[in-house]
Amino acid sequence: MSLPFTLDVERVYQSLQDKDVLKGITFSRSHPGVTVLLGENGVGKSVLLRAIAGISLPQYGQITLRVGVHQYNTALDTQARTYIGYQSEYLAYWPDYTVWEMLQFALAVKKPQEETHAQKIIEQFRLQEVVNVPLRRLSFGYQRRLSVAISMIGNPKILLLDEPTNGLDPAETEFFLEHIQKTAQTSCIILASHRLEEAHTLQAEVLLLKQGQLCYDGPCPNQLKEWYHEQHMDS
Repeated sequence: MSLPFTLDVERVYQSLQDKDVLKGITFSRSHPGVTVLLGENGVGKSVLLRAIAGISLPQYGQITLRVGVHQYNTALDTQARTYIGYQSEYLAYWPDYTVWEMLQFALAVKKPQEETHAQKIIEQFRLQEVVNVPLRRLSFGYQRRLSVAISMIGNPKILLLDEPTNGLDPAETEFFLEHIQKTAQTSCIILASHRLEEAHTLQAEVLLLKQGQLCYDGPCPNQLKEWYHEQHMDS
């Protein structure tokens, strides 16, 4: 049986280069599904995902993950990261590793008992044609497939995806969104995006970031484009 979980983001503030990026962000998630973190470029979506992933420590506030009877501070308790998958917008890998070697390494680090599952991941993400190709020679689309695949290893409770379809063609985008919908049956996915149509396609909840503050947390509005424009008219 899957353990119940709750992610609590409480009054999180974060500054970068003396600029206030996040100003008291608060929200909670405790069920599988997709939440699209919407906002214009530079509004702080990536900063928030990095904080939730435990990569950076908020300057104020805290982020906790409760799984069963255990509670973790995501920035301070390394155990929390076994329940969190994170895909960065920027890919940072060892360029001479092949796809197969990278998957074996990621499995050994994240889920040692699942090293034999590399072939399953290759099939799920259609990486068969590039399994022996060094990462430096991969197309952007294949790099993104690999990045998302690694973030999903171990079926994390919380899956953080930073612009996973950015720069992809329509066919690649459709492939990713279909896979995200399947994964959302068992994981809580927070997907940063500036593409309004993705929120509709994924039937997602919406978190709207504006000027460092969370100004909406709820179901995807029916007239999303018009609503989103109205929310940003005074920006």
